[in-house]
Amino acid sequence: MTHSLISRRSMLRGLGVALALPSLRSFARSGASLTIPLRLGFTYIPNGVIMDRWRPDKFGSLGKLPDSLNPLQDHTQDFQVLSGLNHAKAYSNGDGGGDHARANATFLTGCQARKTAGKDIE
Repeated sequence: MTHSLISRRSMLRGLGVALALPSLRSFARSGASLTIPLRLGFTYIPNGVIMDRWRPDKFGSLGKLPDSLNPLQDHTQDFQVLSGLNHAKAYSNGDGGGDHARANATFLTGCQARKTAGKDIE
C-alpha cells in the first residue's frame, strides 16, 4: 500500500471549496425545488420532570406553553408534545431493578433490555 501525501495548502483549498458548495445554487438541478427536509427528534428524560411545568394544560393546538417549554413558544406550529406514554417492556418483568436504564433502552426500540455480564452482551 502506498501512502501519498497532499500539501497543507491543497488540503485547505479543497476544504474551502467543499464548504462553499452547498451555498452555490448553480449546482442544484434546474427546476428542482429547494425544500427543507422533514426532521424527527426525540427527547427522553429518564428521571422525569415537574409535569405542571412541562405538559401543556390542554390537548390540541399548542397555545401558551408551560415554563419548561417557554423558549419554544415561537415554534409551536413546528412540534408536538407527547406525554403519558407507557411501555410494558420498560418495567422489570422479573429482571430486577434498573427501570430508568431499562426504559431508556426500550423507549424507541420496544424491546425488553436484558441485563448481561461479560461476553454475552448483544
